[in-house]
Amino acid sequence: MFKNKIPHENYIEAYVNKFLKILSALFFASFLIITACEDDLPTQQDAKELTIESVTVSRNMETNTLHLQAHILPGEFPLDSVWFQAYQPDSADPFIEEKLYDDGTHGDMIPLNSRYSVEIDSNFIVDYLPPESDLEFRFIVYVQDISQQMLSREQIYEVQRNYPVRIDTVFFPDTVNASKSEPILFEAMVSDSNGIDDISIVQIRQTLNNGQPDTSQFFEMSNSGTYGDRIPGDNLFSASFPTGPENTIGPREMQIIATDNGNKKDTAFVEFYIKKE
Repeated sequence: MFKNKIPHENYIEAYVNKFLKILSALFFASFLIITACEDDLPTQQDAKELTIESVTVSRNMETNTLHLQAHILPGEFPLDSVWFQAYQPDSADPFIEEKLYDDGTHGDMIPLNSRYSVEIDSNFIVDYLPPESDLEFRFIVYVQDISQQMLSREQIYEVQRNYPVRIDTVFFPDTVNASKSEPILFEAMVSDSNGIDDISIVQIRQTLNNGQPDTSQFFEMSNSGTYGDRIPGDNLFSASFPTGPENTIGPREMQIIATDNGNKKDTAFVEFYIKKE
């Protein structure tokens, strides 16, 4: 018995097909391996970039200092230096150029936390006070790594213009009975767009007694919860005066003057009547 022989051409074709199948399987397996490992391979996006994340400037009124802080995210190379320049509103040239620190000194609170800080005297702001318009002091932070890559970021510190102090309302009794020794309480609601800390002093005095000039001394009105003031820090400044049988009957006029730290003033006059029953 004779077996049918496979033609030579068919044998080659079968061999090639088998080889292509094996090769396809190898390519597919390689693709799966590469895909599985792809997340573990370093990419351009994974590379760290030198970044100035934020810059803040704040003023401590008690110590009269400015605190400047820059949050720096290091890149591929270690940092070489971090510094800043400060510009006054009327100058194109920096008037301060100093280093920023991340070692727990010079106003830096926590060392080695990538937040570089410095404290500087803020007396230079005093020359501009009280401003009649908003002022902008520019602070530019620079950072450079050992590869000489350098970045900068600007932060504006704004000094708000000195808004005038205002006496909004005065509360007082229209009539006081001196026979009963009733005290008389004056309460002035005083406001300032720069804040309550910009109100320097509120004063009161008598200016007319029964129609006659009587410019007595000024008395300071309180906003501290004392001297007749009911609630401290509520912008309602108070002063209380005693009355008695010795007071004469008739109208009185009182003058209230509020003064801010820029020496701007507001004045109010109020009248009341003393009676005896």
